[in-house]
Amino acid sequence: MMLHILGFLTVVILVYLGMQYYVAFWLIRSFPGLPVAPAVVRAVVLGLALLFPLSIYLLRHASPATHSLATVMYVWTGVLLIWVFWAACGDVLLLAASRLTPSLRARPFIAWGVLAAVALSSVYAVWNAGRLPRGKEVEVPLPRLPHSLDGFTVVQISDLHLGVTVPLERFESIVSLVNGLRPDLIVLTGDLVDPGPAPEEAIARIGTCLKARHGKLAVLGNHEYYHGLEAALECYKRCGARIVLRAP
Repeated sequence: MMLHILGFLTVVILVYLGMQYYVAFWLIRSFPGLPVAPAVVRAVVLGLALLFPLSIYLLRHASPATHSLATVMYVWTGVLLIWVFWAACGDVLLLAASRLTPSLRARPFIAWGVLAAVALSSVYAVWNAGRLPRGKEVEVPLPRLPHSLDGFTVVQISDLHLGVTVPLERFESIVSLVNGLRPDLIVLTGDLVDPGPAPEEAIARIGTCLKARHGKLAVLGNHEYYHGLEAALECYKRCGARIVLRAP
């Protein structure tokens, strides 16, 4: 089991560092006239890569400074993912353009287009993340469902990531939205809290306001383990949810 975990962590770290290196390499290659040396670009990107896990660790010592640093690093990680996607699209387009018209100097246009796409996508992502989530109704046909359960409604709440980047006011709004649906059952499917200190008492107080005729069920996500398993389990229980765990 430990070997599987170490293998998984190794892959995650290599992919994470690989994305950082790709962005640094892309910048150096796409803008050879940058006023800073390539080594400086690599050092800055590597520093950002190391700052993210450091910012998560520093959240143990909660302060406005550590909170701000973690927020910036969460945003940077999101921008990084967007950047890798658009840079890869740009590289594919550049390769196609060079094959079709070798004399065409398309690199500057594509590079600036990639930066514009990264900027617009990042702004949209931040704006969209701040919006109240919209519910999606999905009807699940079950041929053997007893007639008495016809119309049974389940509301799923997932990946709220309460903590550094998501305020409690957002959770309160979601609770009001869910209660307005008058569900028969509520299922919390993981990642309720993010790593670092979370106001568990306040989360539990708000969570108890979630109302369903048959109560609440919860399963764990990966962020519960990052946050602290015991604390996360206690938070779910205080929200009034029954925890569903896999039998050993």
